[in-house]
Amino acid sequence: MTSIQLRASTLADLVALPPYVLGFEPQESVVIVQLTDGLLAWAARCDNDQVVDADRARGLWQQLPVASGSGLLLAGGVGL
Repeated sequence: MTSIQLRASTLADLVALPPYVLGFEPQESVVIVQLTDGLLAWAARCDNDQVVDADRARGLWQQLPVASGSGLLLAGGVGL
């Protein structure tokens, strides 16, 4: 597998990351990206209709992995 290096130094750079780490531009989605020690730990996407219900959203949130180390968790919605 080939790895690539992306640099994000501003909030705008971080917001622009999802299409690159997911491999497509998400539509009508909630995207969560975790950066740990400056590296991408994981990225996840789900359809907006999966998180409309609070209990369902909580269940999805609890299934997310937690990477150790110092990091940043970035969550955002597209087409909400």
